[in-house]
Amino acid sequence: MPNRIFMTGASGNVGSAILQGLVDGEYEIRALVRNSVPLHPRCQPIFGDLSKLDIASHEIAAADAIIHCASPRSQSRRDVLDCEIEGMANLINGWSAGPLVYMSSQTVYGVPKGKLSEASPIVPTCWYDIGKITNEYQLAMADRIRLRGAGISLRLPVLFGSGARRRNGQFLPCVLDVLRNDHAFLCASLESLETNGTVYIGEKDLGRAVINAMRIRESGPYNIAGGFTTWRRLIDTLAEIAGLRPKYVVRASTIPGEGEFRLPHSRSEYDCSKFQSRTGFQPNERLEDILARFVAAEGIGR
Repeated sequence: MPNRIFMTGASGNVGSAILQGLVDGEYEIRALVRNSVPLHPRCQPIFGDLSKLDIASHEIAAADAIIHCASPRSQSRRDVLDCEIEGMANLINGWSAGPLVYMSSQTVYGVPKGKLSEASPIVPTCWYDIGKITNEYQLAMADRIRLRGAGISLRLPVLFGSGARRRNGQFLPCVLDVLRNDHAFLCASLESLETNGTVYIGEKDLGRAVINAMRIRESGPYNIAGGFTTWRRLIDTLAEIAGLRPKYVVRASTIPGEGEFRLPHSRSEYDCSKFQSRTGFQPNERLEDILARFVAAEGIGR
């Protein structure tokens, strides 16, 4: 297993969870950061960004593995081309040995209705998705051109996190805010409420999964998840933990009115057998425990 890790995006919502797992595993980390510094004694910050990697070229070349979490999380074509795609190309150029583990996304599958394997069609719906898909292909192409290590794209589910960046464009705070504001969840039918939902992962499971991913020898995309939840289970469980009461509105027209939050009309469920067979990974975190940590971080209780 690698010991010295070069990491991007360590201060982000996903990256901070992975960083904690690496620190707990006693890895030595060199983290590329723009302005915020991960406060861990085993993590050495390197100030820069993906457009200017010369300052980090020695650390990239000396790393036993690379974990790439940085993303502009943008729908802008220019941001995706300049930061997401060109940034990955710059990182690949400096990659010399060991695995490169890239954080892709479940959104590459579009708006799914059934269980998803890595062989399921990819259906980009915005520039963010195009950036993720392009980077998966860049990584696969780099592995074929020059033997270095496995190029691994992890198609991340929704992260239910409780860290400092938990409100940085994440889904779970939106759900909690609807509950706290006494607003209603809008859905097309009771059946959709009980069947639609999403794959998710907790912070501790994410850290473990990424560490396990560094063992993979075969390049390509991999689905990872901690579990699947329907919208009804997610909302009711979060409401119970927070001591709040959910409201639901069912109507055929799902254009939200004032005080309504439209639930996604999709079922994103993963087949994770490929990742599990390569790594032996099994999730350990219960949904109830993940949500309880999030509620505690928000400063509310029963």
